[in-house]
Amino acid sequence: MTYRLGIDIGSSQTVWAAVARDGAHAQTIEGGTVESVVALKGGQLVAGAAVTNADPSTLEHVTRDFAQHLGDAAPMMIGGTPYGVESLVGQLVASVVATARSQLGAEPGAVVLVHDDGLDEYRTGLLSEAARLAGVPLAGLVLIARSDALAAGAAPSANMPPGLEGAAGASLVGWDRHPDLPPATAAAAGGGLGTAAGVAAGTAATIGGGAALAASIGAGEAVAASASTAGAAATGTPLTTGAAATGT
Repeated sequence: MTYRLGIDIGSSQTVWAAVARDGAHAQTIEGGTVESVVALKGGQLVAGAAVTNADPSTLEHVTRDFAQHLGDAAPMMIGGTPYGVESLVGQLVASVVATARSQLGAEPGAVVLVHDDGLDEYRTGLLSEAARLAGVPLAGLVLIARSDALAAGAAPSANMPPGLEGAAGASLVGWDRHPDLPPATAAAAGGGLGTAAGVAAGTAATIGGGAALAASIGAGEAVAASASTAGAAATGTPLTTGAAATGT
């Protein structure tokens, strides 16, 4: 059984839904809600369930309400280290992918990220960069406006569980954009999201590396690097130096 994973990241809560299919008609839906939060644990950045399920005494610099700042020039300061908001969103995406992988026993055939209607090209590029940092290959990534995801989830034939309509609707769009290939074609193409599991498991180290990059990227370079992510994977976390920092 293969599945497509929809993720709707909100400022306080992130909703995810996996629509799995076995054959032409059999369909199952799993999903849930996790707090949109990051923190430092043992010096490492963790997010989502890894924060909410942890002993609070092991956490430092718990940070919430960051997702709505995607595209802001100033980085978020966490434990004295600057992070681009896209890197924090990427950590949250990686956490959700890991949860889905654990529950369904496989990588998703595609990941669909829901965004606000009318999100500009610059911020959609940053959202793609967040997915890349989470270990999601851009070939298996779909971005969809929230109204379109809700419309797909509200279709009478969809039969979505209450509260999961947007994320599950995004998953259905993922099936439309990335249907299963015939076995011979899938073998030739390499199938699925490939090595994303290993990449996602190391996301904390990858994202944390953005702090070192902050020292060498100027404000102009940061904007150029971020804008380029809409069509191609960027080579780091675009952070703006010299700006007033926000966060904790």
